[in-house]
Parts: sequence; C-alpha cells; structure tokens
Amino acid sequence: MRTYAYFIIIVFAVYCCSCNNNSTVSKLKSVMPGTVIDKMEMPVLKTEEDKLNHFIFSITVSADSQIEKGIYDVAVQYKTFSTIDKFTMPKGIEQIIPEIRIGAKPYTYIIGFVMDKDTTFNEYYEVSAADNNLKMQYIKAYTFQ
Repeated sequence: MRTYAYFIIIVFAVYCCSCNNNSTVSKLKSVMPGTVIDKMEMPVLKTEEDKLNHFIFSITVSADSQIEKGIYDVAVQYKTFSTIDKFTMPKGIEQIIPEIRIGAKPYTYIIGFVMDKDTTFNEYYEVSAADNNLKMQYIKAYTFQ
C-alpha cells in the first residue's frame, strides 16, 4: 500500500511540473477572432472654433483571424475620422497578448507587451492623431528566436 501511495505522489508531482503555467499562452488559445483584447479612449479637448462637439480618441485592439500567428486588428477613431489597420507581434512571442498604454505625446497610444516574469513594458507600435491625421507605425523591432 505504501508503494502505491508513493507512486501516486510521484505521478502527481510529475504532472504538476509538466503543466504549462504560462497563463498568457492559455488565454491566447481561447481567444476567438474578433475578440477585443484591449481598448482605451480619451476625450478630445475642445477648441475655440468648436465648443459644441464632444469628440473622442479611441483605440481597440482585437484578435485577427490569424491570431495564432500573432496578428491583431487595430481600430482607431479620432473626432469624425476612423481607420482600421493590422500589426503582427514579433516572431518568437506570437503567444504574448499586447497591451495599450497612453503615450508621452498628446493623443498617442502605444501598443506593447510585457514578457512573462518581467514587468518592463516593451513599446512596439504607436498610434497617434494630430491635425485630423491618424498615424500608425512600428516604433521598435525585437528578435526572440
């Protein structure tokens, strides 16, 4: 009976050690295309010429149909202008879910990522609005192969 108990304990320990504790990967596998990953919005300040309208600057990152390759859709609205674009996570970390943060410049959002067991926000893709123009661009490159 004692041998049987040791066997059960060893099997349980091996099972626990072999489990993937990376919650980001398990979350990504359950994400369906079209699912909103992150969303932010801020009000656009009123100007002297336009005191009546209540405009917003918003961004929505959602899963693309090729989410397993790290491809995401970005929908942006600034005042009455809107656009949709795509970006791809760096090779080697396609399973990491991106996050949105407010950028240092006015009307700027930064899409980036945080690696497991690290709290550093890695800036990757910038979305900005100025003078009724929307601009989306990669701002840094990463290699994880």
